[in-house]
Amino acid sequence: MTTELKSLRVFLADAPASVRQAPKKELSEASKEAIKLLKFAGVTTLAIVLGLILVAVVISNPVSFGGSSGIQASDDCSDSSAQYYSEVFVKDGLSSPATAKFPDSWTIKKDGINGKCSFVVQGYVDSQNVYGALIRKEFVGNVNRNPDGKSWHSDGFTIY
Repeated sequence: MTTELKSLRVFLADAPASVRQAPKKELSEASKEAIKLLKFAGVTTLAIVLGLILVAVVISNPVSFGGSSGIQASDDCSDSSAQYYSEVFVKDGLSSPATAKFPDSWTIKKDGINGKCSFVVQGYVDSQNVYGALIRKEFVGNVNRNPDGKSWHSDGFTIY
């Protein structure tokens, strides 16, 4: 250590506390406002960036409703199979699919041409909306067993 630093240390050790501590400066109102604006701009920028990321995720992974496929098929081409797969496809379009309650009876019409396994289905579902309120929605659509007999698909359901 140099001699100047040693003497400065001795001076500061013997000095009163007010000399040893750096004086605290009070910020002006303009400086306080500038800091608030910078904080707000940072939060706003973060919100915009997160919003853009959310939009990008939604666009790249759209929620499909109708046109679904790949659900393992049962061996039969029956009304009960059509009802089961319709429930699966309708739940895809609900805000809260876990709360969906379907009635025991539906309107199911076999619409197969040339032996195809195709059904037109109409019914309703009770489920919670995004606010948690239980509402009833009617739906109509179709379900088809794929020609390979291994999966079902839908060209779409309309929920109203």
